[in-house]
Amino acid sequence: RDEQEALVAAQQARAAELKDQVLKATAAAAASKAPQPTAAEAAAKAKAEADAAAKAKAEAKAAAKAKADADAAKAKMEADTLAKAEADAAAKAKIAKAAEEKA
Repeated sequence: RDEQEALVAAQQARAAELKDQVLKATAAAAASKAPQPTAAEAAAKAKAEADAAAKAKAEAKAAAKAKADADAAKAKMEADTLAKAEADAAAKAKIAKAAEEKA
């Protein structure tokens, strides 16, 4: 989970870096009045990286939720098992008490 968060942070940092490059490229192209295919390419790349970062973040969130759900299910199963064991013990004690009273 920490690895995924670190990956997401790295991708977001990279996306921010690319956005900065896009702004610089756009400004340079505007200043030179040249056609801007490189700025458009950089913008597309920055968008793709931002999308990838968002996807990685969503996947990390989903993985964390799945783990939490699994942990909750395990805890419930353990609680159910414990409750059943307690009920069994109480039933046995009741039977033993009844047998004692008959004796």
